[in-house]
Amino acid sequence: MSVIEDGKTYYIQYADNQRYVSLPKSHDTGTPCEAAPKDEDKYYQKWHVKIERVVKRFEKACVITEATKKQFNLGVKSIQTYEPIVAEEGGRSWIIQDTGAKKKAADRKAARAGKGTDKADATDKEDASDKEDVSDKEDTSDKEDTDKDTEAAKVTTYTVLKRQLNGSGSTTTFKWTIHDSKMVLGPGLSGHQNWKFVEV
Repeated sequence: MSVIEDGKTYYIQYADNQRYVSLPKSHDTGTPCEAAPKDEDKYYQKWHVKIERVVKRFEKACVITEATKKQFNLGVKSIQTYEPIVAEEGGRSWIIQDTGAKKKAADRKAARAGKGTDKADATDKEDASDKEDVSDKEDTSDKEDTDKDTEAAKVTTYTVLKRQLNGSGSTTTFKWTIHDSKMVLGPGLSGHQNWKFVEV
């Protein structure tokens, strides 16, 4: 998912199919949000969020929102039980990134830069735009491979900072993967705690 800016309001949105996460005006605690095309007649979760980085197209991302009052569920489940994420409209959010995909993207960028240097003195038989198209195809191939790995339950480790009431925090790690296009959290994550997810 990605965060789409609209003035001072941010919508939580699935980046791949332009489907918004909607929440009925009347709902029970722990009720999952529905992913549906944007409909102006419906109520949507609108979050004022802190965007710490831009999510590139090759990175897996999901928005987890920290809050203290109401419980909204963003479709996140634990491996064993259904765990609602504690969230509040107007709360803060963090974007979770696939560090493996990020590293692959950095490697591809470095490889393209190296190819450009190696070909600088060569005869210009190809148009620059054609070279760019080739790089784009490589990106697509790598992205597809990454997607396949992720869908096959490839596990990525993240550091989780548990935000305690006294202001201090304890750091731990847990396993994170994707199953049936939904985020799956490893053991130890409580839906009744506030968490900040940061890259390892």
